[in-house]
Amino acid sequence: MKKTGLVDADLSQSVTEMEAGLIDADLGGHVVKKRVALPGHGKRGSARTIVATNKGDRWYFIFGFDKNERANIDRHELRALQELASDLLAQDAAAIAAVLKAGELVEIAMTKKIRESRILAEVRETAVGLHHAGMISKRRMHEYDALSDLAVPAIGASKIKSIRENSKLSQAVFAAVLNTSISTVQKWEIGEKKPSGPSLKLLSLIDRKGLEAVL
Repeated sequence: MKKTGLVDADLSQSVTEMEAGLIDADLGGHVVKKRVALPGHGKRGSARTIVATNKGDRWYFIFGFDKNERANIDRHELRALQELASDLLAQDAAAIAAVLKAGELVEIAMTKKIRESRILAEVRETAVGLHHAGMISKRRMHEYDALSDLAVPAIGASKIKSIRENSKLSQAVFAAVLNTSISTVQKWEIGEKKPSGPSLKLLSLIDRKGLEAVL
């Protein structure tokens, strides 16, 4: 990735965009392509990155190239990238921590830059109108509130378990409230996975305002 000139802030912004569904191409086998704008060049001067991902809490930038370097990757290269993605995504938290410590992988420093989004603001404004008209529920309105909140810090395993226990919910019921699976909640609570996107925002909302905020 160093050859592309991209830095952590560029890659961090790309992860935020991909979490929101802004992926340029899904190549299959947990491999996606994402254009990343180079500082001062815009999308026309962007680098191409190949990312291995579960589209949740794992985003591995495994290859990067300038559009002038090559047009794309061929099917043999794609197969190799898909095999690497499979191996990376099969690792548990302890294994990942070990390779990070050994320097075989480098962790991106995710930025917490707060930005304004006119789209999110207008979506929420429309949702407020629907809620006032009785067309969507209070719980659905809180989901829009959570989606509109861009400044949500990460929540650790012990904190997630504390939020659930303070809400006096079983893992099964907690999973239903967050619209996810029991196994996902279990993995969150042991640190094997990390919540992201809408799930992270709903967790933050419950932590700040209580369970009634999403019911």
